[in-house]
Amino acid sequence: MDTIKSRTPNNYHSTKECINDHEYIKLWNDNPSSIDYKIKSYIVRDYCYLSNLSVKQVFENHCKKVGMFYDKNTIEKIQKQDFMKFFYKKVMEVNFHDIKDLIINELFDDFLKENPNRYTGDPERYNIIMNMVNTDASLYEIYKQFTNQELDCLGW
Repeated sequence: MDTIKSRTPNNYHSTKECINDHEYIKLWNDNPSSIDYKIKSYIVRDYCYLSNLSVKQVFENHCKKVGMFYDKNTIEKIQKQDFMKFFYKKVMEVNFHDIKDLIINELFDDFLKENPNRYTGDPERYNIIMNMVNTDASLYEIYKQFTNQELDCLGW
């Protein structure tokens, strides 16, 4: 299995106990706006905390977390939550005695019309990242596919 540990170059190796003493972590702390040091620090972190996970598993999880890729269960969960908000808003817009006139099927159709492509993520970028994973691209090059905002979303 292609793990984070097997794909991480030696210059990123550290231990959980010494992670804050690693050169890249210190450089990122000194230069918090540097995307280069942020990515390098994330690789050190992954080596320390995710070393036994497959590269594919880690980046699939990252893509899901930033909303680049949704599995079917996640899409359904988000749609239900969003529909409940939509339904609540519609109920609050009408008089109490008119609630009985609301037809849930029509409301659901209206909801779908307002949100036709909201749950698609970014499949093109997801495929690029997964292709990079499958062709043994460096962890650094894979992380470079994420925006700074997405890296922030992944969090330290």
